Amino acid sequence: MARRFDIVWQGEPVKEALGDEHHEPSQSVSNDEVVLPAIQRDFIWEEEKAEKLFDSIMRKYPIGIALLWETYEDIQYRSFIRDFKAGQPHAYRDNTQRRRLKLVLDGQQRLQALYIGLFGSREGKRLFFDVLSGDSSDDVAEERFLFYFLTPEEAQEWNEAADEEARRMEGDPSSPSWVIRVGDLFAMTAREKKDLVKRLETDLQLTADSRVFVST
Repeated sequence: MARRFDIVWQGEPVKEALGDEHHEPSQSVSNDEVVLPAIQRDFIWEEEKAEKLFDSIMRKYPIGIALLWETYEDIQYRSFIRDFKAGQPHAYRDNTQRRRLKLVLDGQQRLQALYIGLFGSREGKRLFFDVLSGDSSDDVAEERFLFYFLTPEEAQEWNEAADEEARRMEGDPSSPSWVIRVGDLFAMTAREKKDLVKRLETDLQLTADSRVFVST
């Protein structure tokens, strides 16, 4: 079953719309073109809510809109947080050069969660995706695509346990699982994704029923 990772926001793939050091689009969070007005409240979403947001996107559920105000006014603003830690102070700036800004008036929580999940961290944890998740369930409220905030050590232990289960079950693990950092998955080329699929099929001895293909 194919899994696409081209999440779209503002009409373009979210990895370009939000931006990172490798992308310089017209509407970029990383380049401080899309920012938050000083009056915006803090980021308050818990891990579980952010994880469910990514599940909803993968299931092509509507996640609402973002309301942006484009202005050249000398207004106080702050950047989106890349590496979130509770209680960290904000650095406010004034638009004294009167450059074009797009201030997020509504949708901050969703956009901040996406930015952290794709490019940053949360209390030292990165967002990982279980590439073998995605099976349908009779319970539509149940998460289908599984995302987790994990430390690198936790992710390594997770995948080592998956390897061990595959060996113990002699190629028929009861619930195969393998996590990879979402940011790394976005950065992969088509060739690298194909190589990942082949490696998982071999290492975890996946059957035809349990194979999941990461599409380009």
